[in-house]
Amino acid sequence: MADLYERLRRIREQQRRGAGSSGGSAVTRSASAGVPRVVPPGPEWQERSPGVYYRSLSEALPRRYAHQISPGGVWGGLSPVFRAGETCLPLFLDVETSGLSGGSGSVAFLVGVGRFEGGDPGGSAPRLRVEQLFLADLGAEGGYVGELHRLLGESPCYVTYNGASFDIPVLRTRAIMTRRVLPEDRHLDLLPVTRRLFSPVIGSCRLSLVEEAVLGLRRHEDIPGSQVPERYQEYLRRGDPRVISSVLAHHVYDILHLAFLALHLNEVLSLSPPPPGEGHAGPVSGPDEAARLRLLWERGSSADRDLVAERIQDLLASPDGRCSSLGQGLADLQILIARSRQDWSALESALWLLYRQRGSRGDAVALAKFLEHRQGRFCQALQVVITAAELRGWDPDLEHRAARLRRKIERFGEQKT
Repeated sequence: MADLYERLRRIREQQRRGAGSSGGSAVTRSASAGVPRVVPPGPEWQERSPGVYYRSLSEALPRRYAHQISPGGVWGGLSPVFRAGETCLPLFLDVETSGLSGGSGSVAFLVGVGRFEGGDPGGSAPRLRVEQLFLADLGAEGGYVGELHRLLGESPCYVTYNGASFDIPVLRTRAIMTRRVLPEDRHLDLLPVTRRLFSPVIGSCRLSLVEEAVLGLRRHEDIPGSQVPERYQEYLRRGDPRVISSVLAHHVYDILHLAFLALHLNEVLSLSPPPPGEGHAGPVSGPDEAARLRLLWERGSSADRDLVAERIQDLLASPDGRCSSLGQGLADLQILIARSRQDWSALESALWLLYRQRGSRGDAVALAKFLEHRQGRFCQALQVVITAAELRGWDPDLEHRAARLRRKIERFGEQKT
């Protein structure tokens, strides 16, 4: 990826030099109106229609991901967690708009897609082809949207980061405004899965933070996304490609790192060890293991669910698995699994672990209910409730449970046989 970073740096330098070669400014004005004429965003961009420009870049992907990508660019072996099928031809999509909101007044002036280009049997690394479409004239949006839809194709499988809330609605709105229908088939938004896996570990899951903490990737000479609309407005006013060059590079990073993240998440969501090969450039934070196993239990295949159950039992049998927040998360999941499988021994073990480690009123009530209803051990259940009340204080749930258990002890004795 260092080659692409270097290429982006050279492009920005060329834009600066090119802008200065015509009297020190890239602004060209109409003699009659004094209004900036449409200027390409850079020398490497091709004009597809008046005011609409296109460029394409390609970058090699790490060989460790080669097993996920076929020679035809098909992404295979997708985790069932994604709910996007076992294979797809992904279109990594990112949109930059003229405003920070996604309303009808916000124009998607820069849209980019990334496509896998598979390696060959001889062992060449797979690549990502990044294609960008830029609107240099707001009056040309009709032709721009037409070019965009040709770029997207008929049945795209979009892969985005927060695209369900932003990118797709923006493009859908712009299509309607130009009397078109956005082509839509499948959509995989990586943000919800990323949050489930990594927010317990790294906190905020903004893409820039995920890139650094999870993927070990850093951007060079990047700008904050909040500055993008202002830069575009300045470009339209001045017709100077230098003010938009950093936005274009920022956009390439978004698409490239989106593809890296998708491949990495698919690897994380596999219960099989990844193949040996090239790793990431920097330190990588692993996912929250309890969250990962819960996702696989909730959305995985039947084989995944069996492996999850085995994995949890192994972890809870180890000292590390029983301690700290990991043990509590695993125990919560063990309760869910044990109830679905009616494994009462595993359920009791998990309930006791939570009662002893976390010790909330809810944990006490859950354990007391199990001892009362499943095993008829009324005195032991009452002791659990009283101990929790001594530590946490009485509340209506504990008072109700204690009164109920005392009545049963009077009626049946210490334990119902």
